Amino acid sequence: MKLKGTLLLAKFVMTFVFAGVTLALFGKNALGWIFLLALLQTALGYLGDLCVVEKVRSLAIAVGNGLTAALIAYILNIIAPAFHATWASLVIFGLLVAAGEYFMPICLSRSKKATP
Repeated sequence: MKLKGTLLLAKFVMTFVFAGVTLALFGKNALGWIFLLALLQTALGYLGDLCVVEKVRSLAIAVGNGLTAALIAYILNIIAPAFHATWASLVIFGLLVAAGEYFMPICLSRSKKATP
């Protein structure tokens, strides 16, 4: 359980940093919205990982998490008037999350065995 908690915390921090870089700096969004986005992406990404982790390769999981991150940000852009995202920031955010999700297990497996 400790390893799963560490993995979730690492995913949350990674998503928060990527969202902060792309959506807070370029979209002028408040950190509260970035926090909510990172929390939603971490939760939905973890649930998705539980469903498909043994059936699909890590590249497909990473692409799925990147698309999910961009989709969540897009939905927030539609339903929340205070949240602003451009198409470029959504694409960059999705690509950063996908790259992070792809390389995180590689980095973690060098130090410990990590499972979602």
